[in-house]
Amino acid sequence: MSINVVFSVDENYIQHLGVALYSLLENNPDTRLNIYIMCSSLTEKALKKIDKIASAFDCEINNIEINDDRFDNLVKGHHLTNATYFKLLVPELLDVDKVLFLDADLVVVDSIQELYSTNIKEYYLAAVEDPGFNRHDELKMDLSSHYFNAGVLLFNLKKMRDEDVSKRVITFIEKNPKAIKWADQCGLNSIIDGQWKMLHCKYNLLSTFLRMDQRHQKSCYSDSEIEEAKEKPIVIHYTGSFKPWHFINNHPYRSLYWTFRDRTPFKRYFSERIFT
Repeated sequence: MSINVVFSVDENYIQHLGVALYSLLENNPDTRLNIYIMCSSLTEKALKKIDKIASAFDCEINNIEINDDRFDNLVKGHHLTNATYFKLLVPELLDVDKVLFLDADLVVVDSIQELYSTNIKEYYLAAVEDPGFNRHDELKMDLSSHYFNAGVLLFNLKKMRDEDVSKRVITFIEKNPKAIKWADQCGLNSIIDGQWKMLHCKYNLLSTFLRMDQRHQKSCYSDSEIEEAKEKPIVIHYTGSFKPWHFINNHPYRSLYWTFRDRTPFKRYFSERIFT
């Protein structure tokens, strides 16, 4: 099976991309991966480090340089930058019909073949619900629609292209900036409005699922599903503003980030934002 995977990144997150990429390649040794990296303003030194990771697994990287000026006027906030919007360009820049998008602040700890095999012919995408959402009116969503996290997305690019989803998302964000809390994620949820396939939460173990108060939050996942995701995750996503590279972070899977990082050319790199 050949699997298309796309990441998006700028210089601020290049070392974390290295960790995510290494974890993906190490835990999918028998899978043919077509890796695309949508990037902006990366140095040649940084790109060489990424290529070094890929070459160790006999994998080639397709770098797609993005001019991120087009996103300067869109809402950011929190720890998000223009790079968070790069995923909206995937339908127009990749000539494939299906692709797995992965954020850079995660680690892959098992095979993604079953995830990629998910049938999404009738949907725009497949994703994991981000629980606790109650802003349907603000985002002009139907009250019955669930809200997904945009860190792990299995895209049906053909359907997205056919219905001009990306352009509609950008237009919505431009016209409704006060409704946008999580950048592209809010825009995608607004336009797709429930027309997506729900994945098991093991495919995107959000930090929310690890909190003690999770069972008190509105969620479509059962306690047993959440426990399975905690014990046997496929993708661990370090959501929120506090990341495993911050000294004060106490994520239960924090050590995995550092384990993978020590195997990359970025093991001696320390971000200027290590405390916040």
